[in-house]
Amino acid sequence: MVAGLRQRIEASAFALVKTLEFELELPTEDADAGLEAATMRLELFESVNVPGRFRARLSQLEFFRIKPTFPQTGGEPSSFGADERIWKEFAAVPPSLSAPREFDSAEEALEFVLETVTAWARNQLGLR
Repeated sequence: MVAGLRQRIEASAFALVKTLEFELELPTEDADAGLEAATMRLELFESVNVPGRFRARLSQLEFFRIKPTFPQTGGEPSSFGADERIWKEFAAVPPSLSAPREFDSAEEALEFVLETVTAWARNQLGLR
């Protein structure tokens, strides 16, 4: 039973092979504010069991104020909280990035992913 579980984990496992961080100017929620620089991270993964099968993930560095709700003093949290930088998966990215695809090399896979992200940014965000 345990060996079966390990085999299922390994069958679906992908290892991180490349990471690329870059700045991308993205539209803000306020249409009149224009574009705002965002730090992005592109990660390329290769299948552990099937060499040449790759998938990717695009994330954006976001800032969150994390504030505990307990313990409380006089009905208020006893801590002011903390500002944290967190990588959040970029939800608007095309599904073709996370779907496994076959390539001859990590460089070829990365080239495909960069072309896909560039085309998406041009078409969906109007970036040039």
